Amino acid sequence: MLDRRAGGTGAQRGRRRRDAAAEEYREILAGTTSSSRIQDHGLADEAVAREGLAAIAVATGIPLVATNDCHFHARDDVEAHRVLIGIGHNKTLAELARDYAYNDEFYVKSPSEMARLFAATPDAVTRTAEIADRCHAGFPESGFILPDYAVPPGPIRGLPRGAGPARLEARLSDGRERRHKAAEYVARLELELR
Repeated sequence: MLDRRAGGTGAQRGRRRRDAAAEEYREILAGTTSSSRIQDHGLADEAVAREGLAAIAVATGIPLVATNDCHFHARDDVEAHRVLIGIGHNKTLAELARDYAYNDEFYVKSPSEMARLFAATPDAVTRTAEIADRCHAGFPESGFILPDYAVPPGPIRGLPRGAGPARLEARLSDGRERRHKAAEYVARLELELR
């Protein structure tokens, strides 16, 4: 039903509010390289968002950028990711099934996959590549990237330095059944204390 006193249908008023908000953001971010990101992981909400953001782009000139939300490296890693999330949330996979927000599309996609996925908006893919070209990050090709924490001198948590082996020995001698042999725990402690 058309409500002329309110300035049109609800959808029309919604579009005007959407465009006004986008214009306000464009003015606030004027002179920056702001953009609206679109994604496609096969979710219905994303299709609605892409359509709305495309309309905002036309109305305001805010460019679109094709992005990909990545939670695992390869498509086949989705099950491992579910297990990891289940562990983090202390839930079984059956319990997690109703809460798990990802499908197998949340993997790292190649440039050609992104181009196919966003064939309807090739400028968005081009802008993504331009942004990537401005990013300069390098990582070693092998080894681990872990922080090096200096252990402060003196006791740690009230325990004298070197108390680890004696505490482990006391713990291992309490008579409880363990998953591993005592020698494995000692070897691991020695590795961790290096």
